[in-house]
Amino acid sequence: MPHTFTRDKTFWTIALQVTILNFYLGGFGPAQPLLRADQGTSLTIAGLHGTAMGVAAICAGLSNSRWVHYFGREKTSWIGMWLFCIGVLMFVTFKSIGFTLTATFLGGMGTSMVINNMVTRLSSHFKQATPLALPQSTQLDLSSALSQSELLQAHQSAGDLDYYSQFQQRLFSISFREIKIEMFMIAM
Repeated sequence: MPHTFTRDKTFWTIALQVTILNFYLGGFGPAQPLLRADQGTSLTIAGLHGTAMGVAAICAGLSNSRWVHYFGREKTSWIGMWLFCIGVLMFVTFKSIGFTLTATFLGGMGTSMVINNMVTRLSSHFKQATPLALPQSTQLDLSSALSQSELLQAHQSAGDLDYYSQFQQRLFSISFREIKIEMFMIAM
């Protein structure tokens, strides 16, 4: 096993894809009470969003091999990224429970498609350097989820309860800046 590897375009593409997903997912669970308050539903109904994401993960797991066989791993990851982006856009745009459940399903399906293919893409690309590449990519990914969770916690304690106008706008405006900072820190 080599003691070093070159972080190439494939490494950064995979790491950034999963970092964006994890940034969103890091705030999704803790934001359920805010979603409930914003939609005026019970916590049980708001919790259906997590169920939709779980069902989407099962559907993605069952269909992943067919997607990969037809499109290949890289294209399947990008299809997953597009599904995620469409889901997030729907989630931010519409407040109706039917739309947000559908959006959560699409986002969960896309998230699972990307994550299902991440480890295999890194392993096939880096071959012997996989034991170095995978932990570094995962470290970058997980740090974004933790930063999102901390960001949401700070907004909850500050009294920002308007879910759509506060949390989701910050999701888009801060995520890329934080990704750049985290990439810089990992590259050092």
